[in-house]
Amino acid sequence: MKPPSGLWHWSPAKPGPGRLQDLDGLCKRARTAGLDYITFKALDGAQDRFLTDSQLEEAKRACERAGLKFSLWQYVYAIKPPPEEAQSFASLIERFDPAFAFIDVEKEYESSKKPVSAQYASAFRDALPRFPATIAPFGRADLHPGIDYKAWHDHGFGVAPQAYECDSSELTPAKCAQSFSHLWPAEKQWTVVGFHKGARGKLSGADIGASLRGLPVANISGWYSGEATREQMRGIGSHAGPVPVEIREPGPQTPDASIETVQRQLNACGFTVTVDGNLGPQTREALRFFQIGCCGEHGLERADGELTRETREALAWAASHGGGLGPKAKNFHYQEFRLDNTGDPRVRRRVGLAAQAYRDKFGPTTILSSARSVEHNHAIGGATDSRHLFPEHWDAIDPSPQVHSVSDVRALGAWTGIGHHAAAPQPVDHLDLRPGFSPSNPSVFPDH
Repeated sequence: MKPPSGLWHWSPAKPGPGRLQDLDGLCKRARTAGLDYITFKALDGAQDRFLTDSQLEEAKRACERAGLKFSLWQYVYAIKPPPEEAQSFASLIERFDPAFAFIDVEKEYESSKKPVSAQYASAFRDALPRFPATIAPFGRADLHPGIDYKAWHDHGFGVAPQAYECDSSELTPAKCAQSFSHLWPAEKQWTVVGFHKGARGKLSGADIGASLRGLPVANISGWYSGEATREQMRGIGSHAGPVPVEIREPGPQTPDASIETVQRQLNACGFTVTVDGNLGPQTREALRFFQIGCCGEHGLERADGELTRETREALAWAASHGGGLGPKAKNFHYQEFRLDNTGDPRVRRRVGLAAQAYRDKFGPTTILSSARSVEHNHAIGGATDSRHLFPEHWDAIDPSPQVHSVSDVRALGAWTGIGHHAAAPQPVDHLDLRPGFSPSNPSVFPDH
């Protein structure tokens, strides 16, 4: 199942309306990219409010309008007694009812000689015994041993390491997750990736997606909203998430797997199926769209939702590879082709194969948009005859980075429709497989 993904909201603006500038636009962009929540800074320490009550109410309403979950975060200093910091944040949580909360625990708690982590954690749990709260500390526990991580763990807090690979190659999500695995198994951890321009530059969404691939984290967020690009948001929004242990490795009895196992495998590929052991309409529909997108050595002969031996084998492979389309499209996953970026996967085999050919030539690629409903297409200003439209066409993708020329993409010989930016140097921003044209002589048109 796709793990929740979201943004950390922060603003360098002075206190006032500027801290929520373009709030509805931000929420719309996040949801369009397939994100699930935005977490807003509520407090610095115990008393310094970052956003006022009315601003938090405004932020919550904006999230609700966009179909996002609303979350809060606090930076802690240990200047006021930690119990006071905890009680202040717990009070705000009770008033604004966020889905969950983060506590940003950094150098102030690391350098303190007092048991500040234990004091905060205990006071917070006295106020909110079961509320889902997660600490977001420096990325590597082994590099910052001064924080009492065990105190947080023992009081029921999760962990979301700041995996800021943009700052250091030692802060990859995998290395950060490993450093905390003595307390939190990787599949129970969350992670925060850096969207900002760090010491190593600004990472693309494709780079972020590649670093996350195969990492079984349960929640992914990006710091911070002001520097997040659409491509970066897609890089975390399309992550496959953890693969259940029971389907991680296809075994010799996979062709005879139970219907419940098949349903879990479909869920691991990004489909939404109730695990009830019944081969009903919901499961058959998911199977049909799985079959349509399968990129094995050979396509599945029929896409009719029947659970054939070939389908079982392909599904077992895909589930154990994090939802991979298949060996012929080895770098892409079903989750990257969700309808409207938020629904179940909708991808055709020939689109997956052409995307792989593009990726083989140009390197890591992020799918910004693929299949779209009429409503979603209209909401984002898509053309009324868009090749993205489902169920009419859905044979298009918008790739990123958008730096390649029409001549280079045409030379690839994989796509029959090539859209490009109107402004020089006119890089390609749209690809499709429209009829009436050939890969050697595609339709070429300005897309923006």
